[in-house]
Amino acid sequence: MMIMTALNAYYMALALYSEGNHSRETLELIFLDSVKAIARRATLCVSPITYNT
Repeated sequence: MMIMTALNAYYMALALYSEGNHSRETLELIFLDSVKAIARRATLCVSPITYNT
């Protein structure tokens, strides 16, 4: 699931760029926002490691 989300984020920015309606800077911001959201979700899915002492 996470791989599909990452690919969608990449190809969405690429598709918008090929349409020519958005500036490169805007597309970079869209892509970075998507990457941040994916990273945030990934950190929520990871359970903390606990060590038995």
